[in-house]
Amino acid sequence: MVSSQINLLIIMKQFITGIFVISFFSVAGYAQSSSLWLGVHGGADMGIISTNNPFSGTITAKTGIAIGAVAEYWISDNASISFQPAYVQKGANDKILGNTYILTYRYLQLPVLMKATFGSGPVQPFFFAGPEIGVKLSVSESGKIFDKDTNVVLADSLITKFNMGILIGAGITYAVAPETVVFLQAGYNYGLTNINVYEAMHKAFTRDIRANLGVLFRIE
Repeated sequence: MVSSQINLLIIMKQFITGIFVISFFSVAGYAQSSSLWLGVHGGADMGIISTNNPFSGTITAKTGIAIGAVAEYWISDNASISFQPAYVQKGANDKILGNTYILTYRYLQLPVLMKATFGSGPVQPFFFAGPEIGVKLSVSESGKIFDKDTNVVLADSLITKFNMGILIGAGITYAVAPETVVFLQAGYNYGLTNINVYEAMHKAFTRDIRANLGVLFRIE
């Protein structure tokens, strides 16, 4: 398991390096004026927890909401830096002895992404990659306890406050006006932080797929 995680990290590092290389040549080939774009986005997050706890039961994906803002600074026609703060509901469904328990992790996600965009028409595909910091807002667990529906808010001391990860993905933009674009994107977040602090032997990492629809307006 450790070796597979190391290999995945190496692949992610190579992917991010490739994005920066593409962006560098884009800047060199398209010396356009810089621009700032602001907007909003909303969508869904399908999350799961990766753990080595043998007593965790059967873990399946859980879907939550993802909504936030976007600030993009374009350094050329084909390269930009995108900051996309968002409120995201991560988590998982955990089935133990026939009962399903819903884990909901609420985060303020702060990704800083390098984007490489291709083409020059109104429709343009793009790729993005970069680090992401998750600031925990709250964690809760709901399910039946003694046949009674129960919702428990987990103490802050049980789950780490910050969750580092890497976000990579792709999308497409459509220019509806010279200074207005809509976009659709999807990305995979690979959590690097062991969020379980109350059991030293049992580690837990977030894994989630996020899809967003949004709009951007050119400010300057």
